[in-house]
Amino acid sequence: HEPYYLQEVKNIFDAYRDTRDEFVKAGGSWIETNQDFLITKVIDVWNRNHMKSAGITRKTGETFTYLGGCNIYPHAMEFIDFMVRFEEKEIFNNVRTVVEKVIKKEPLRDMRFTSTAEYTLFIDSGSFPGQSVIMQTALDLIRQKDLQAIYLTSQLPLDPVVETALENSAKTGANAHIFIPNPEKTKVLNQGVGKWLYSRMISAEKKIPSYYLYRSAEKKVHAKLLITETKKGDINVLWGSNNYFMLGPLLCTPEIQVLSVNPELNHLFRDFFWNLVEGAAEAAPNATPLSVPTAQATPSALQP
Repeated sequence: HEPYYLQEVKNIFDAYRDTRDEFVKAGGSWIETNQDFLITKVIDVWNRNHMKSAGITRKTGETFTYLGGCNIYPHAMEFIDFMVRFEEKEIFNNVRTVVEKVIKKEPLRDMRFTSTAEYTLFIDSGSFPGQSVIMQTALDLIRQKDLQAIYLTSQLPLDPVVETALENSAKTGANAHIFIPNPEKTKVLNQGVGKWLYSRMISAEKKIPSYYLYRSAEKKVHAKLLITETKKGDINVLWGSNNYFMLGPLLCTPEIQVLSVNPELNHLFRDFFWNLVEGAAEAAPNATPLSVPTAQATPSALQP
């Protein structure tokens, strides 16, 4: 999101390459694909690969797949973000299918992989401007009937379509909880169009009692997390590389997202959200002890 100058890029990739070289010397096979860094102030974002994933196989046949929002370089480790490790071979194979197409520069298509009974993968191919199976899934989750609560983390001011959907859900009985960066330290929230979008969120916060905003104290927010909870207690969690913002689909950005219905993991995600809120610089002014519960446990598997 910011231009990197030559020395900074060199330092980042020296560390990355050292890790890669050590792995290869130990007998591993390393295949990678990523977007090129443009060392200028003009950043080419059209049809860039925005997916964040890593797959590892052992000689014993075990596979590990990491999916989330993290970029692999030291600067990114300063952000509030996470990756989830999967050991299911079906997920590894599905992600590998997509990555191989990217490596070979073969055309992608929007895809939905029902990898297991508990996890579904969504792929935005970036083939057509404005088309996004991930955005549609997010909106479908937010627009569910009989929602008890919605939890969202965002590094950006909310997309108008997403923000309107959250407002409507909050007006019809759901508690909408939104965790964002500190506006005073985040240019995208206090300049230009971003400032206008953020003002919409502030307005909703003031006029809708069940619409809550929480601002990060210090760290930048990079996690892309959406949690919905029904009044029956069913929890769905969507996370990955997509920022739930239509600009990405309009720029034909390939993305990858995971939908989980795993109760154990989804409760950890909800606790993870409340742990972030506990460290927030500014709680929602209309929040009460009942609407902002204390986290039940520290989710060791999901540390910021």
